[in-house]
Amino acid sequence: MSASTRTALVAALGVALLALAWALHARGDLLDHAGDYVLLAAGMLAVCAAGTSLLWRRASQRDVVIVLVVALAARAVLAFDAPTLSNDVYRFAWDGRVQAAGTNPYRYAPADEALRALRDGEVFPRLNRPRTRTLYPPANEVFYVAAHEAGGYSVRSVKLALLAIEAVVVALLLVLLRRARLSPGRVVLYAWQPLAIVEIAARGHSEPLLIVLTLAALLAWDARAQAGSGARADRRAGGVGRGGSAARGAPRRRLAKAATRICPFRVARASSARRAGEPDEFRTGSRRFQ
Repeated sequence: MSASTRTALVAALGVALLALAWALHARGDLLDHAGDYVLLAAGMLAVCAAGTSLLWRRASQRDVVIVLVVALAARAVLAFDAPTLSNDVYRFAWDGRVQAAGTNPYRYAPADEALRALRDGEVFPRLNRPRTRTLYPPANEVFYVAAHEAGGYSVRSVKLALLAIEAVVVALLLVLLRRARLSPGRVVLYAWQPLAIVEIAARGHSEPLLIVLTLAALLAWDARAQAGSGARADRRAGGVGRGGSAARGAPRRRLAKAATRICPFRVARASSARRAGEPDEFRTGSRRFQ
């Protein structure tokens, strides 16, 4: 296949992904269109699989740019929609507001009278488990207050902050792929992954915080491993030569393969675990503090 043909096919797939994302956006509350959601998500997954097949072995700079632009546009289509199927992001915004007010988020449940002055009519009525203190780890809480300080008290500010973290995730994946001398087009496996697009951009779930730390750790491990393998190769060969270069290449290839597999798996596993534990009445806006 010629490079121009491959680029044209990637662009066509990108248009299809954007059309599917727009169709999701047009459905509004996905609880009322669960069947359509499953079909559209399946279509997005098929597009992602086709893009991965096209770009797995080689990709031009133009191909990668198309992938990234389409990924950003698909997220932008859904990022400003009200969250449906999950209301976790309202709790993220609330925890950020509590911390910004100088209160330890682990001290009081949202329904506690000590926090009455912080209640509002947009976020507070949609909180899940208002009588339970927050269960999110400290690193997440730091992110929530940072999103509050940067963008204010809203679900939108949390979503946009998560998308900024996702941009770092994609950048780290590209760095890892380059270090492993693998096709940069493999980034499509995450960038067009429908779970990443819907769960993060539309619902505001915090998986990017886990993924970015995992990739940063892999990158640090790779740098240390390459330093060690290069030194050993130098001692064996009496200098840096083909042996040292080969020794450095193999771990990097394993690293990049692991990274491209970890990202979608983390999002899928967290999403399925969350749905398994959610009661049926967890519908955005359906549970209000009495």
